[in-house]
Amino acid sequence: PLRAPLEDWVDSWWDAAGRPAIRVRMEGNATRQGKPDPVQDDPPVLLYPGVSPARLASWTSPVHLSDWPSDFTHPLASVRDPLGRVAVLCVNPLVLVADEERLDRPAPMGWEDLLDPSFAGTLAMRGTGTSVCETTLLSWESRFGSDAMDGFRRAVSAADHPGRMVSAMRERREGSPSICVLPLFFARILSQKPGMRLVWPREGAIASPVCLRVEELATPAAKALANHLFGESFAEVTDGLGMPSCRPGSRGVQEGNRFLWVGWE
Repeated sequence: PLRAPLEDWVDSWWDAAGRPAIRVRMEGNATRQGKPDPVQDDPPVLLYPGVSPARLASWTSPVHLSDWPSDFTHPLASVRDPLGRVAVLCVNPLVLVADEERLDRPAPMGWEDLLDPSFAGTLAMRGTGTSVCETTLLSWESRFGSDAMDGFRRAVSAADHPGRMVSAMRERREGSPSICVLPLFFARILSQKPGMRLVWPREGAIASPVCLRVEELATPAAKALANHLFGESFAEVTDGLGMPSCRPGSRGVQEGNRFLWVGWE
């Protein structure tokens, strides 16, 4: 869906001196713990999974390209930034997958179930091995309180990239966890294997937002690209990938599915 628009705009991506007229920064790993780029170096267009507190505090004006019209009945209505500092294109929902052939008890149906001591050491999370997904931690803390965090820590035994978690669970490697927290895209892949159960937690899938920030000084070509990302065709792409669009009319969320959102505050 991007190909035709990009071909139309490619000539305007460079100025007379051959310098790029569009600068887009994409943060490729929401769990990366490296030193972030300075806020003052942000380009006019920023595509970001999640938003750091420092960046959010630095954005005092609304995003130049307005978000799509409000739809208060949309399951993701609460994820929209009420101050308009960023536009939320879609969310990367985190759900549970349980290997029911290896569990010696029923699969957890919600996040709170993981606090039961019988689930100790059974859970893998998105992370690097030394750190874990901050979106998940913040969502758990906001929903269940700080006192519950030690119970979740007891349940977790591993942290890795979702792709490697899928491989380990599909192969049922010795010592691999029997439950994992995965983005919906990866959970769908894993759930195709017999014995694997995809669970949309009763409290809601954790909503990890994918945000777009466009400044007034962005080039016309950059704004055109951003407008395409706001469009209906791109919403269909993200819906199909398991990253439900926040656009009204999105069909990426099944009726009754809820989301657990940490909140902009």
